[in-house]
Amino acid sequence: MRENISELVEESKIGNRESLWKLIQRFSPLIGKYSRILRYEDAKNDIIEHFIRIIKQMPLMSEGKEIKYINNSIRNISIKLSKRSSTYEDNILLNDQMEYFQSELRINGLSIDMESALKSLEDKARKIICYRYILGYSDTEISNKVSISRQAVHKARKKALTALRCMLGGEGYGK
Repeated sequence: MRENISELVEESKIGNRESLWKLIQRFSPLIGKYSRILRYEDAKNDIIEHFIRIIKQMPLMSEGKEIKYINNSIRNISIKLSKRSSTYEDNILLNDQMEYFQSELRINGLSIDMESALKSLEDKARKIICYRYILGYSDTEISNKVSISRQAVHKARKKALTALRCMLGGEGYGK
């Protein structure tokens, strides 16, 4: 006998693991689809974990609305996880590039002061400088990554360059 979604949700809310398992199986194709889109190892487990939370917190509604609610919730969770994953990957890439850049400073005999000067910048300014001059991103690309306007990126970059010049003994000009 095929149980309807409403019954399975209600039984899951009161702690019936079998009903919860049936729900996970019923939505398995959708969970699999979004886990493949996310392209990281534990994506399916993360989506299932959020799926269980969705079921536990789900308000009462009709069968058709429940299915749509669950579908939209899984889609929204995958978007959230995608953003978190891309931010994490960007931070790893940025840290790797910074380590390479810092080792190049030592190898090429450039001043170690540059390393401490970069570390003394605010996190956002340091990211902007690294995205621009180490990774070669444009101001528009940086604005999308940091979630600020292109003009704000330009202003922060100029301010950070002025601060770096002052810290490294160069002439600071403009504000």
